[in-house]
Amino acid sequence: MTSNVTPVAIGLAIGIAFVILVAIYSSSQPPMPPKQLHDLVLPASASIAMTDGNFEPSAITVVIGINNTVTWTNYEKLPALVSADNYTDLGFFNRTGNNPVVLLPNETFGYIFTKPEIVGYHGLPWQRGIIRVLPALSIHLQNPTNVAMTCKAKYCTYPLKGYNSSYPINFRFNGTIENMSYNKTVSVLNITISPASSGSLQIAIPRVVLDSKKSSGSDDQFAVFVNDIDTAYDEIPDKAKDLGISNDKLQDYRILVIPINKDSKLVEIVATFPI
Repeated sequence: MTSNVTPVAIGLAIGIAFVILVAIYSSSQPPMPPKQLHDLVLPASASIAMTDGNFEPSAITVVIGINNTVTWTNYEKLPALVSADNYTDLGFFNRTGNNPVVLLPNETFGYIFTKPEIVGYHGLPWQRGIIRVLPALSIHLQNPTNVAMTCKAKYCTYPLKGYNSSYPINFRFNGTIENMSYNKTVSVLNITISPASSGSLQIAIPRVVLDSKKSSGSDDQFAVFVNDIDTAYDEIPDKAKDLGISNDKLQDYRILVIPINKDSKLVEIVATFPI
């Protein structure tokens, strides 16, 4: 005989379990660690539904061979859940789908993603997240423009070759841009460079070429890799004029300042995937 467990009964069971666990474990919280692309945390307020708490960040991009080990850390005062939405990654589903991972306060859970895919997951009903897994960087170099350009002016314009057209990419850089290519399939802008010295690459990226958005429609961060290393960058709209972008056109661009070392060879700018 098959028995049906109602959502109310499931919710009651989870609630009772949470109360018991909270009674056993301490509610103390350590400081929040620095955010990294592959680390996911549950903020202290995420257990309260009306705060709209969620996994943070709720959408990330990882690259196989670079940062494809994803960790979830619970910094709530209450236990938390991690559960796959579906069978997209069978290993992840088998590990978390039928029996969600329960993270007690301060506990961590990790999983290694090994194939390109988009994976959704959830905790409590209002806690949802998505992981975009990109293939190894070595296969990203597609649709090259094959134009080398050394910029000696205030700023220069690179003629990026698109799939059906070309796009002007304004930049400032002490050295030579050997090539730019855009892989639409995985939303990656690849820039091969030969720096004359350490400094930065300032670049105005047209949103029509590459953009990152949150589910709310607001701007989200890019993932930037320099020589295959996850690299922090600045987004500085005030640099637009230095790159030849007027104020009335600024809304059509993302203005990035990326630190570059003299031995840097490859810059990859990856768009995150909106939920």
